[in-house]
Amino acid sequence: MEESMEILESAHANTRVEPESCSVITLIRDIAKMFSLRSASKSDIYKKWMEFLSLKGKEDAPRIESFLGHRFNILFVLAASIFQVRELILEFCEDYAADNVTLVPIVTRLRDKFIVGQLKVLGLLDKLVTGPLWRLAESDIHILDMGGEYRTLIDWLGANVADPSGFLNGVPPTSPNGWKTVVDSRLSSLIADQDPVVNEHLPIIAKQVLLTCKRYFECTLKDYLVGGKYYEAESGPLRNVTKSVLKTNRIPESVFGLTDYLFRRAPNMTMLTREALVLLLKNKTFAWFDTLSLEEKTTQLKLAKERGPALCSLYLQRKKALTEERKERLRKAKEETVRQRMSAVVVRSNLTNQVAVYGLWTNELEVDMGLAKLSKPSEKLRALEAQLKFRKNVLKQPGDRKLFAFSEKRAKHTWQKLKLNLNTLLVAAYSVAPSSDLLQIVGKRIEHRFEEDGEERWWPGTVTPPVRGTGPGGEITYGIVYDTDVQRVYCCTVGDLTVDIDNGDLLVL
Repeated sequence: MEESMEILESAHANTRVEPESCSVITLIRDIAKMFSLRSASKSDIYKKWMEFLSLKGKEDAPRIESFLGHRFNILFVLAASIFQVRELILEFCEDYAADNVTLVPIVTRLRDKFIVGQLKVLGLLDKLVTGPLWRLAESDIHILDMGGEYRTLIDWLGANVADPSGFLNGVPPTSPNGWKTVVDSRLSSLIADQDPVVNEHLPIIAKQVLLTCKRYFECTLKDYLVGGKYYEAESGPLRNVTKSVLKTNRIPESVFGLTDYLFRRAPNMTMLTREALVLLLKNKTFAWFDTLSLEEKTTQLKLAKERGPALCSLYLQRKKALTEERKERLRKAKEETVRQRMSAVVVRSNLTNQVAVYGLWTNELEVDMGLAKLSKPSEKLRALEAQLKFRKNVLKQPGDRKLFAFSEKRAKHTWQKLKLNLNTLLVAAYSVAPSSDLLQIVGKRIEHRFEEDGEERWWPGTVTPPVRGTGPGGEITYGIVYDTDVQRVYCCTVGDLTVDIDNGDLLVL
């Protein structure tokens, strides 16, 4: 939708507008940031705004919701609310908060009739499309029955792209199960407001927005359209299998949010307790329990106590299975690391054998002398390729990857070009101070294995830059910050880490 608004604004202003700086989207976000209950406290706008509404006798005006904590259709809901109270916002900004410079962009945009037209179309989209569609998805309708609703909606969008008058007059789609359009003050304001200057822009805006919606639904809901895999599945055997399938992700999102809150609120809570609490709250178990008689409550509590040990046992079995699965992944990671190292050893051995034929050239004089011994251009080419491969894969010499390339745009380099690249690398090798990161692991994630209470355990962490002369005998020392203790840096010498890597006790991820 942001891209759709960007296209409209770019065409209207005859200049390129980026989607993230689109005026109407920025306006909606700024008003939500300033005028909502969860707005920035330093602005001190919300309290004054509510007092202003009370002073004007507009306590029933729609509240401005916040982006924070909302993920579903909030942009369209905000557009409808802002459109209805835009004149009140302008009056408030001009008469009661004129000294607040943060409100100046809001006033400027609310006076723009084209942006007001965009607000109106987005608000109508909330009342006629996204809101009713969401309510339908939250109803008891079977997920396969939604296919007919989707096809009806897409047909309606196509008809209004050709002639948006019905959409602009608030005519909703016709639905087999009833399109539940809520007629409230927002919808009445959207339909009743007939500013002639705004109305001039509405057809173009509506066509672009509805076309974007149509294309989005056709792409997202293609499985329910003609030729899709669920098109003829409404009355087939799949119906019983999908009886309890969710039509939206609201419940999973809610569960994830609650679980995240519990992790932060009580980090020491066991996973079993956390899962039980989530189930109790989301299934409204306490409300159901309050409806039972005293005898039924006693019976249910007794059953719960009897089943408690079995649930704990099941939890421990599942925990053990997950632990074994993680260990298996670590074992496979180690095997893959060993395999990659052995493969690298084979490659380096082959490259070493190749470069041994010509000797390792370390300066321009040796390059010239080595090439002088070769008479054929093909031999010179092979020798230079061997030198470049050895420096790239064995010596791990840093440098522009183009210097190690043997071709460009599908055209092979001549031996003269490879010679020039090799000389460039040789000059660079002796003009740069050697790196202290001998193991090439700075900034990388690691898994470090230690033995604790007779049991091996892997500790994840991150490697920090090495420091020269801090280890025994001036040896280079790396720092490691483990995830379990981010406030402390543990020092390990290059020798210790090398031994751990060779023994498989340190995995670089």
